[in-house]
Amino acid sequence: MKLTMKTFTQLISLSVAVALAACGDDAESPVDAGVALDAAAQMTDRGMYIPPDAGQTQAPTDSGTTSGPRDAGHYCAPNNEIAVGNDNVSVNAADEIVNSTAVLNCIDEQPPRDIPAAITMRVCVNLIGSSTTATQEEIDDLEIAIFYDQNLSTGMAVDPTFTASTGADLEPTSRVDTSTSYIASTSCQSGIEIELGRASLGNNAVKAAVDYTVRLRSLSGTGPWATVYHDKAKVYADRIIGGGANPANCDPTICTGVVNVYAVRKAELAEIVNGSGQSIDGAADLADGVGEGHALIVANDCQTSAMENAVAGFSPAAKVSGYLTDGVVSDSAKGTNTSGLFMGLGFGTSYDVSAAVGVMRHADTCTEEFAGGAIKVYPDAITVFASSPSNTLNQ
Repeated sequence: MKLTMKTFTQLISLSVAVALAACGDDAESPVDAGVALDAAAQMTDRGMYIPPDAGQTQAPTDSGTTSGPRDAGHYCAPNNEIAVGNDNVSVNAADEIVNSTAVLNCIDEQPPRDIPAAITMRVCVNLIGSSTTATQEEIDDLEIAIFYDQNLSTGMAVDPTFTASTGADLEPTSRVDTSTSYIASTSCQSGIEIELGRASLGNNAVKAAVDYTVRLRSLSGTGPWATVYHDKAKVYADRIIGGGANPANCDPTICTGVVNVYAVRKAELAEIVNGSGQSIDGAADLADGVGEGHALIVANDCQTSAMENAVAGFSPAAKVSGYLTDGVVSDSAKGTNTSGLFMGLGFGTSYDVSAAVGVMRHADTCTEEFAGGAIKVYPDAITVFASSPSNTLNQ
């Protein structure tokens, strides 16, 4: 439970009252109760929003909805900087999020207890760029692989990359050897849905409530797809489809769960880089594994739906970054559009990067710290960070 401004003020008031009582009526107190309360009302810190006008209407609690009166339950980002570990990630000031259906109840709440369960993972592939569909030939050349987030033997972070010259995984034992099948999908905008794990059991079963790194790349070195890594992708146990939504009833033939991923053609990524006006080393050849890496933030709400008017940023900053609009990294947009995407181009060839997402839940309040985490950026590839209940900052 967080310390709200109301509770904080009540504690100050009680402390002052006790101190005055101890001094007696005749004693001179160095602290005046009114001064102490006024000072408390002026204090600001992470986790507190102090209305600038004492006459503003205050709500007793924050409902987590996208509209409502000012209250003391906001997690304002001082100077529009979001704290992620030891980094302060700069973002621009947010406008109130547009989605009236955005779910933000993971703020001030611990994520639901996840129980691992064997499922079929339905990977919905979203395409970045001017074309939102793919040919069957392109789909056949798209490889989706999943890796454990941590090495099962050592507990160390898994390296999901591969040798550019041979295509061989650097940690093949950390790759989940799943069955894979393509199905035409009407629920995915691109029409591309890949099923992972329907025929996989035991150690190779795909499980809900487990963090994976999902990698997309071309099967052939000369294929159309750029390499994309999705950090800590998972199906939450409370979003399992089938089995009565009870993990105990699940196996891959009964239960499924959806994960959204992003794919981009090499030609589309080259267009995005060229449109930025910046020189990005290695952007002309995305197959040799020596060019600069990139990152993409997906500003999702607590139900993994994209938010409009969210703000985002990276630390360290990329050579160029901005909100992705119609396949262009915009230097004029001040928040996400309906896709919820923010992109950074050019981080060098191997970088640890902090990513952050901010929102304004209620009009005329403040930009709040919503989500953040650390990702690794790889050469000639895009790493995706998606905000979710697992990386909400104020729980």
